[in-house]
Amino acid sequence: MHARPRDGRGRSPVGRASRARHRPLAPRYADGVGLCKDRVLPRTPDGRLAPPTSVVRDAHREHLTVHAWTFRRENTFLPTDLRRGDDPAGTGDLAAELRAFVGAGGDGLFTDNPDVAVAALGARP
Repeated sequence: MHARPRDGRGRSPVGRASRARHRPLAPRYADGVGLCKDRVLPRTPDGRLAPPTSVVRDAHREHLTVHAWTFRRENTFLPTDLRRGDDPAGTGDLAAELRAFVGAGGDGLFTDNPDVAVAALGARP
């Protein structure tokens, strides 16, 4: 059994054409977007940190802020080049990942380790 789209007319209200048509409306109903950090800072096939995507630039062009989630210090959650040691639960270089996100233009972030974020980025208004 297939569910019908919410608009009840047999087409998705969030299809490609709809998104393009409503994009200028975004600042009227949203101040920002919350994205998985990998949408901003992707990884290479071998798991290393890759150059940032254009998502922050694109959102800023639409006058939207970008917050990413969830930054964690454990190796298992970090790109391979920021891991320290072989223990997946070991502490890696979260500060470097946070600096990369801010360097990509990110406006805010969610982290399980705010102490690391404040130490790496300083208190910001």
